[in-house]
Amino acid sequence: MMKTVRNQKGFTLLEILLVVAAIGILAGIVIIAINPSKQLGDTNNAQRQIDTNTIINAIYQYALDNNGSFPASIDSVVGTSQVLGTAGTGCDSVCGATTTVAACLDLSDVLVPTYIVGIPT
Repeated sequence: MMKTVRNQKGFTLLEILLVVAAIGILAGIVIIAINPSKQLGDTNNAQRQIDTNTIINAIYQYALDNNGSFPASIDSVVGTSQVLGTAGTGCDSVCGATTTVAACLDLSDVLVPTYIVGIPT
């Protein structure tokens, strides 16, 4: 009986499966560590904070120029909130947790362009 020796080159199916599984596990760990949805949420929250601070600073600048008076469109009733926007009604439907005024607070005619370039969107 004669044995033939073959010089085999290449990978076995088992080796390929192990490498693919290892890459999959590592990719899963990286995706979980990065958490793209949290990163996107943090980015959006940071932009909202910047926009809010921009509007607040413009309101304070208005008050400084007008002897401490805030724009007349701002509701002075304690315990109520206003939503920024341009709609005449419907702004109270999005804030069920607090008492809100039905009309949106449109500050663009008061603040733009003197105190702010434009209302952030």
